[in-house]
Amino acid sequence: MDEKTLHFLNKFYNFLYDSIERNRKLEKNSVLISLLRIKTLTPRQQILRESSKSSSDIPTDVLKTLLSEKLVQSSDEIDKYTITAKGIWTIEKERDILNEESLMSFLDSEYFIIGEKTKPITDREKVILFGMIAARTFSKDSLIDLKQDTSQDTWMQIFDMSYEKLTSLKIIKEAKDDLLGNSKTEHNVVNLLRHNIYLTRKIKGLYHATKKMQYYLDISDGDQISPQKLSYLFWQIFQGNLSKDSIDYVANFCKQISNMGIFVFDMNTHIFSMPKYDLVLEDCIKDSIISKRKWEKM
Repeated sequence: MDEKTLHFLNKFYNFLYDSIERNRKLEKNSVLISLLRIKTLTPRQQILRESSKSSSDIPTDVLKTLLSEKLVQSSDEIDKYTITAKGIWTIEKERDILNEESLMSFLDSEYFIIGEKTKPITDREKVILFGMIAARTFSKDSLIDLKQDTSQDTWMQIFDMSYEKLTSLKIIKEAKDDLLGNSKTEHNVVNLLRHNIYLTRKIKGLYHATKKMQYYLDISDGDQISPQKLSYLFWQIFQGNLSKDSIDYVANFCKQISNMGIFVFDMNTHIFSMPKYDLVLEDCIKDSIISKRKWEKM
């Protein structure tokens, strides 16, 4: 583009820039991003209309070039022209306001994210998740069923033990009474899980709660545990911050809790207490450390 054409394209851009700055907040110093932030069409069109220029303000040869290169376009008013998205992009790229990477990053964050950004899991959620992993509630056939009053005390014991283990590893700091509660109206474990309403969205839908007071982690297909999903869940709890000794410490704890399965599961359908799954859990603990960078980017 020759200097004369670029000069007049800058005039279009500056006029629009000033209009946005007068009427609303300029986002990231970018006209293009500011216009994309406007959710409805009418206000955007109004701003463009207000920043249009008459053909009498532009040399004929320049206007022809700008139109042929689709840098400006005719407006809905006679003999008026406005800058296009391509024209804005040309100027902002030239001024180093935007580049391909920053524009794509903005578009991804605004329009291509599935789900919602969430906060990290809490200490309470870590205890719940750790207890469920250690007990191996990995399918609908191996779930926490709190309708069975006889199992409630054992589940509470599992979460108590999980709390103590995470505290000893300095993974959580919150006091037990504050974290696990002391309900006067229902069993503590019922209170703990019934009010656990945000965990599902925080761990990509892997935590399931049915309407029948049943809870499980959806990380298996038949007798096959998904190593990737289990590694991700271990990372959610420990953030990849485990020493070699701590890996053994956690793996042995999971074996210990798994042995309590006879008190809370139907052993005719619960298969995950078999010794072969001990190795799967240990490998996933290790992978949660190796894959730390990957999980951090998710």
